[in-house]
Amino acid sequence: GTVNFINNIGFCAISICLVYKSKPLLSVVYDFNNNEIFDAISGRGARMNKKQITENTFPSNIVGLSTGFIKNSNKHTPDFIEYISNNYKIRILGSQSLHLCYVAANRLIGNINIECKIWDDIAGSLIVTECNKNYEALNEIDLTSTEERTSNLFSLSGTKKFCDTVRDSYNTLYMLMRK
Repeated sequence: GTVNFINNIGFCAISICLVYKSKPLLSVVYDFNNNEIFDAISGRGARMNKKQITENTFPSNIVGLSTGFIKNSNKHTPDFIEYISNNYKIRILGSQSLHLCYVAANRLIGNINIECKIWDDIAGSLIVTECNKNYEALNEIDLTSTEERTSNLFSLSGTKKFCDTVRDSYNTLYMLMRK
């Protein structure tokens, strides 16, 4: 959301996460434009504005994607992006931490990103998992390594059904991009 913030686009947030032994323990994401605070404590669930986030019986059919995902999927796995566009509504909102909070809050069914940084994902990843949704980073990042902390993170999040449906294609894209 940094580019959004700099350009006065109202989809940006502040995210903070307490990490111990490479595991997120406490996360807060503040969407100051909508006055929404998402928070989670490991093992205690996640909340939005102090109310527990619960499963929605009518989940969204909207997927958050990154621009890098679309570009690389078109190049390496065009059937994958075609499948996504034929089965889901696509949004590129530009704030990874909020994309993840929107997955947690049932506003997005899933999120696929291939160029976020660990600081974009770590707070939101705890909020997602505390809502019993899937969060997967295909490339593990060593938080003690300065070089790795600044590398791109490949992450997939969403409902179990969404992640199960797209995981194989996502893994294929990841492997093709690493060549």
